Amino acid sequence: MNITITRESVCPADDLLAPHKKILRNIQKRSARSVIEEIRDNYLPQNVQGGSTWIIERGSQQIAVIAFPSREIVFLEKTDVDSESLELNKDIKAKCAGSITPSSWLEENKDKSKQAEG
Repeated sequence: MNITITRESVCPADDLLAPHKKILRNIQKRSARSVIEEIRDNYLPQNVQGGSTWIIERGSQQIAVIAFPSREIVFLEKTDVDSESLELNKDIKAKCAGSITPSSWLEENKDKSKQAEG
């Protein structure tokens, strides 16, 4: 099984290389954790001045937050990310959320979901 990863551009010069697509091949025997770590290590730009925070989405579901320069990953999905049975059969998109920390992003989005429920 293969998945396609795309990401947003982070500056006008980055747009020259758009679209930012990469195909990860033969991932059926890999855990979600190893796929997200590969995205962090080999795909996302790690040299954005001031740092960057990336929201990783599979379909319409947000599954992880990755921060640079700390390289921290926070998994959002309530599932066993080390299991090979996690379905990663949808394309993955990385959205840049600026240079906030994952904990700040989580807190900000928790407040938004409370407002939507209320």
